[in-house]
Amino acid sequence: MKQMIACLLACGLDPHKSIIYKQSDVHQHTQLAWIFSSLVSTVRLRRFPQWKEKSKALADTHGLYSYPVLQAADILLFNTTHVPVGADQNVHVHLTNEIGEKFNKIYGETFQKVEIQDTPCSRVLSLRDPTSKMSKSASTHMSRVNITDSDDDIWLKIRRAVTDSQSKVAYEPETRPGVSNLIRIHSGFSGISHEEICEKAEGLNTGQYKMAVAECVIDAIRPIRSKYEELMEDDDYLNQVLQQGGEQASEIAHKTWEKVKENIGISRLGTTSGEKVGTKV
Repeated sequence: MKQMIACLLACGLDPHKSIIYKQSDVHQHTQLAWIFSSLVSTVRLRRFPQWKEKSKALADTHGLYSYPVLQAADILLFNTTHVPVGADQNVHVHLTNEIGEKFNKIYGETFQKVEIQDTPCSRVLSLRDPTSKMSKSASTHMSRVNITDSDDDIWLKIRRAVTDSQSKVAYEPETRPGVSNLIRIHSGFSGISHEEICEKAEGLNTGQYKMAVAECVIDAIRPIRSKYEELMEDDDYLNQVLQQGGEQASEIAHKTWEKVKENIGISRLGTTSGEKVGTKV
């Protein structure tokens, strides 16, 4: 948890503009997920590709199976309007809207539709297997670049990234996923379009181009890593950010949860004079 908060702050999230908190500090997440679980069929959840992939690699557990429902609660609990997600997560946002629409139809207007916010680099693939996404849970650390990686680590990982037998640098995701993935990463860190990158790489082979990508990634990550290391030494500040964020998140979540309870008919009954709250009747 400490490392995650430090990473988010090092990447530029401002706790004065963003609410950063621990999900476990806001109990309405799981409460709303339980309500939502009655609105989704098991057949619907079994269709998710992430379930099929991760259940083989990790374990066939209820937590993994029902995670999309919890994710829907995570989103709708805060009256979210837009969600920036990777392309592989679009299906989860679609399910979120399905759940919200179904809840509204049964219990009255409560949740609004969520829009997917496109990002320039919405799908980053593994450096070792460019047909699958880059993931921190992958078995080999050579498949991904971490914020905490040293300059030498990044050089090595990108130099050994899987490409193909062709030497020309071209953005062709369907036929050349490896080099296209490097171009996508390069574009994400530099802000340069795929087309412009290919023009600038004219005359370079993929081996030479990897050096350009590595240099760009290293230059971008170095100040983030430095800030991360600084934050990791300041426990008081990190705890302060979490406490403040938890209080802000709880206030919003409480209002949404109270509205949900009222709409489905499980709000606490009013008490008469002298009656203790919680008295069994």
